[in-house]
Amino acid sequence: MKISETVFAADVRLQPESMAEALRFFEEQNYDEAIRQLAQTPHRRIVLTGMGSSYAACINAGAMLRNAGLNVFTEVTSDLLHYHREMLTEDTLLVMVSQSGQSGEITELIGVLPETLPVIAVTNNEDCALTKRAAMTLLMHVAPENIVSTRSYLSSQMLMYLFAQAYLGTPKEKLWEDLRQSLAYLGQAVDAFDAMQEQMRSYMGVPAYLSLIARGWSYTTAEGGALFIKEGAKMPAIAFESAQFRHGPIELVSDGFAAMVFIPGGRCAQLQQRIAEEICAYGGKVVVVAEEGVELQGLEAALILRQRYVSQELAPLVNIVPVQAFIDYAAKDQGFDSGSFRCGSKVTDTQ
Repeated sequence: MKISETVFAADVRLQPESMAEALRFFEEQNYDEAIRQLAQTPHRRIVLTGMGSSYAACINAGAMLRNAGLNVFTEVTSDLLHYHREMLTEDTLLVMVSQSGQSGEITELIGVLPETLPVIAVTNNEDCALTKRAAMTLLMHVAPENIVSTRSYLSSQMLMYLFAQAYLGTPKEKLWEDLRQSLAYLGQAVDAFDAMQEQMRSYMGVPAYLSLIARGWSYTTAEGGALFIKEGAKMPAIAFESAQFRHGPIELVSDGFAAMVFIPGGRCAQLQQRIAEEICAYGGKVVVVAEEGVELQGLEAALILRQRYVSQELAPLVNIVPVQAFIDYAAKDQGFDSGSFRCGSKVTDTQ
């Protein structure tokens, strides 16, 4: 008997269409031009902040800006509020990412900011505490979800990529075309959603926990994906930066260990493959999410899922889909509804 589709799976299937509509909105609003104008005003430092998946959306944008030589910090909002508030001087540009614009840490931080400190809001709520304080608002422009972030996560990732690239002066045509092509690849990944579920279910079932192991630009997928697994499948999941995984956590590997290893093309593809090989050799199960064209050898014991990316930096817009496929079947197989909360709520208004 066919199991009825979950609300979460329906949200996943809507992602390509929703992201295409959001991208059209970003272009119509001339967000890139507004950001380019913002970059004309020098700032002593730039601070990017958020909580949960909103923090994950800040990770790569911060790295892109730092690689260009800018003084940029990526901070969890609660730590920024309680431990690092001193860096928020009037010559700081603060970019705050919050789907609701009303989470407890965001609203409390807003209340203690210097009045003249410029704030950029990245949110899905045009009438919230965050937008009221912001000098500029970048709206995610997606329909809200019931629980696990899908559309809003991808939209925040797109907006933060747009912010970083426009701030750095990436040519307009290239910026928009790269995002459009990434959404085409997202559509291909979503088309394979059912097949990925069945492959992973057959290969590793529902493990006791899942490790997500990534480097560089795909680490944001591990960070956000581990959160989403806890939230939707209600099971433990751990995000590991790959080199850090070698420094001790590799001792976790034995029969029953399960991991998802992300291998986009580029300088660390061979290092990622080596970690996947070793996990298999030690008796673990590995789902390899690899970019099409990356040569993989010695991974006969792994399950390999292939995808296409515009670049390593844009891979996170696509490589979250296997994580979503895992969440959906793992929740169903454990008898959980991935679209409901047991202990929390969509907007976390307490610290």
